[in-house]
Amino acid sequence: MLTGATTFASFKQYLSEGPRHFLRGVVPALCIKGISGANLYGSNDVVKLRVKDLKFSETTNQVLGSVLAGTYSGSTDCLLFGPFERIQTLLLVSS
Repeated sequence: MLTGATTFASFKQYLSEGPRHFLRGVVPALCIKGISGANLYGSNDVVKLRVKDLKFSETTNQVLGSVLAGTYSGSTDCLLFGPFERIQTLLLVSS
């Protein structure tokens, strides 16, 4: 509940605005979610495989692989999809 409105007031506002305004913040999120998930898991696996090829002990490879893969996939997700999340926020809050 962002505005503190009751359920009835929210439904009344939805009826007055229509489905176009209701979906303006949902559609971008649905579009980005699949791409973002593919980026996160894909880049995570690629980095773990690259670190696995290094000649360290198995424990070091697991720890280093997890740290580097998490850092890389999180950073790329933030850089690639951060602006889209900002746009989504502006669409949800716009008057």
